[in-house]
Formats: sequence, structure tokens, C-alpha cells
Amino acid sequence: MLLRTLASISCFSSSTHLQPLPGPDNSAIGEILESSKSVVYIVSTHKDKVSEEVIATVDSQLQKVIRDTDSYKKGIVQFCSKDKLVVSLDNMGGRVEEIDLLHQLLENAMEKHFIKLKSPAVWLLFSLCLCMREVRTASLETCLALSHAFNMTPYETKAALWFLHHHAGVLMYFPSVPGLEDLVIIDIQVVYDSITGVILKAMSFDSIGQATSERFRQTGRFSMTDLKTATADISGDLIPPEQLVALLAYLHLIAEIASVESSDTNSDLEEEKEYIMPCVLENTSAKELDQFHKESCSSSLMEPLLIYFSSGFTPMGLFPAAMACLISNKSFTFIGEGVKKNMVHFMYGSKRIRVTFISRCKYFKVVVSCDPTFQDSIHHECAALKQEIEDTLKKASSRMNYNSSMDYQFAFDCRSHEGGNHLGIVHEVESIPSAMTCVNNSQGIALQNRHLIWYGQVCRNRLKLAITNNYFIWFRNMRRKILW
Repeated sequence: MLLRTLASISCFSSSTHLQPLPGPDNSAIGEILESSKSVVYIVSTHKDKVSEEVIATVDSQLQKVIRDTDSYKKGIVQFCSKDKLVVSLDNMGGRVEEIDLLHQLLENAMEKHFIKLKSPAVWLLFSLCLCMREVRTASLETCLALSHAFNMTPYETKAALWFLHHHAGVLMYFPSVPGLEDLVIIDIQVVYDSITGVILKAMSFDSIGQATSERFRQTGRFSMTDLKTATADISGDLIPPEQLVALLAYLHLIAEIASVESSDTNSDLEEEKEYIMPCVLENTSAKELDQFHKESCSSSLMEPLLIYFSSGFTPMGLFPAAMACLISNKSFTFIGEGVKKNMVHFMYGSKRIRVTFISRCKYFKVVVSCDPTFQDSIHHECAALKQEIEDTLKKASSRMNYNSSMDYQFAFDCRSHEGGNHLGIVHEVESIPSAMTCVNNSQGIALQNRHLIWYGQVCRNRLKLAITNNYFIWFRNMRRKILW
């Protein structure tokens, strides 16, 4: 888990995700002087519960593991001293010098690695005034009224909010997202508090009804009525249900899946939107995944497509976000039965092929099955599906601010090792690749028809057999002299 977390953080290690802010004359407002990268200090607690020998052993073992990771090579993982990796803290008898050391390390990291920005001084004052307010969210109208004290025009106020969101990261403002145009999130912590307090806690208790609560636990589904009922008795400055749903949908944390009938005693039946939150579901066990792998490999025409990330681990949160994207994609029909956090089923395309997406620690897997009558044209569907997957990963990763550091490659199970299966990375130097390389032993392996289906190919380099006289006898126009 630690290595996967570090790999995910490394995906934030450049400033390429920062969006340009156009000014009135199409020039950029605010200037990025330097690029930025994420940095990580590993902090351990309860130092008082273990001996110094144990702490030293753990630190030494972690160093051996982390020095081989991409996060270390990029300079993301920071050492607290020349020979020590982990910052150890005593929870009970907290020594001031330990806390001071941590503060000093963080200050040094911010000085060296954080982005330096230039912006109008009035924007900084405006930002400070917003942060000093005793509210966690505000309407755009409130922000416009507050900016009058700084002689800021409505355009400049919106530009400042955009800058403070996308460049400084001190608030959140989504002027182009339906339902969020009037919301300014001053304290970003309110987003996490709203998710945990409104959805994860309130929706999980029987205050909304045992059946509804159990349904949310098992399927991740809820309606706006369910959400409003769950939040009716919650106190606190949280994001209102309608705006929270709009925000979560924009971030691909939830997806609209269907319409359910909702009735009121004073109104006729009307349709109500229903949503699913994939990240709250339980995981499929490793045993069930292995069983599915055996069954799918024995019945599928094509090899499962693997998505391998250069960091060595799947970025955290990306799979549920990608699944939310696919649920919202009209090309896919979501199959609600048996859905899990790490395993989701769809029907796809005009041929109605069944597609299963699986998340493992180091890769995503895509398994396709179809009716035998469609096998002659399945390569078209698979090629289109592969493109849909690329588009979905790009869309989901951008909303999570994963950037160009989140490199991935398509791969297959190369089966080049007798002791177990290895990943084979595909060489996509051409539109139709011809080989893959095992990540464990660097062995080159030629792609077969079951792999090339994903690239729109039925057969490639078929073996040409010479036709002998034994076969030419059956044709009238013989080109060879037959010996009787």
C-alpha cells in the first residue's frame, strides 16, 4: 500500500496540469515561474511503543525497497536526514524538537519544490479576506460583493477565483459546470467532510430506512431523495445535496445510472435520477478474481487486454473514476448485478459484447466475451473498445489532476515463465504492433491473432501452404502436370 501510494503521488509531480488563464487581451494572468513536483516525507507515530532497534530496522528495510521505486528516482521521497528516511514521532511524551524538525522539513520542501507564482497583490488580499470569513462556502454573488472593496470588476473577480483554484489551489470554483456556477468552495476540507459526513456516514445508517441503507451498502446506489433524507438532521456547514451531487459527478466519483419512479401524495408519478458511487463498494476477493480468470481464459476468443502503469502500480482512485466515466458513456450499458469496487461489467457496442473491467494492484484488466456468431467481426468492436478505454483514462485522470507522469502501456499476459504469468509490454511504435517484451526477463514475444484482435486485425502473417497435386485434382484448370 505504501509503494502504491507513493506511485500515485508521483503522478502529480509536474505542473503540466495547470490550466492557462486568459486575460482580456488573451494574455496569461499570473505567471508560473518554475515547475513543481510533489514531495513526500514518511512519518511514523507511536515511537514510544517500540525500541530504537526496531525503528532502525524498519527504516533500513524501507530504504532498500523505496530506492528501487520510480518515486525515489524522481526525487519525490525525501529523507529526514542523510541516513534516515522515516520521521518518527512520540505520541504520548511528544518532544518539541521532533515536531520542530518536521515543520522545518516541510518548510524546506515548500521552498525548494513548490511553484512560485506572480499575481496582482489585490488578488492575494481578496484571497485572505475570503479565508478569514467564518463560512466554508460562498455564493458567487457574495464574492463579487466582497471584491468591490478592492475595486475589482466582475471579470477580474472571476479571473482571480479561477487563478486561486487552478494555479494556487487554495479554493475551488467551477464556472462552467452545471449546478456549480454559483458555488465557491473557500475551505477545500468541506468537500471531504461532505463526502464522509453526508454520503459515507449518513447513507450508511438506518435513519433513511433499513432497505435504502442496505441497498446503498451493497450496490452503491442512491437517489436525490435518499440524499436529502439522510442530510435532513445533519448539522454543519456542508455542501448542499444538489451541489454536492453536481461536484461528485464532475469529479467522476459518482455517475447517473437510471431513473426510478418517485411518488408524492400530492403529485403524479415522476422520474427521479439515481446515482452510483463505485468507490464505496466492497472488493471482489482474490480467490473470486482467480476463478473468473480461469473461466474467462477458457471461453474467450481474444487475450485479455492489460493496462500497465509505468510507476509499477495503478494510481489510487483511478479505477472507480474510470468506471464512473464508462457508466455515463452511452456506448456502454452498465450491468448492475455483481458490481464490485474492483470488478465492473458492461455490454458494449452494436454487437453487444460483454466487457469486464478488473483492477489489480499493478494493472487493469479488460476481458471480452461475445456470442460465437459475432466472432468474424469482433476485431472491429475490440479496436473501438480499446480507443474508448484510452479516452476514458485520459478523461478520468485529468479530473483527478493525474498528469503526464501517469504513463501507461497496453500489455498482455506473456506466459513466458513456467513458475507463473508475466506481463508483456506491447511495442506500439506502429499502428499495428508485432511484438511485446516481458517485463521480468526482457524476452521478446511475437503477438498472435488473439492479441492483434485488439488492434482491429483478424489474422496477420498467415502461414501459406503450397497446394500439391493431391489438391489440384479437384480443379479443372490445373496449372501443374499431373503424373498418373
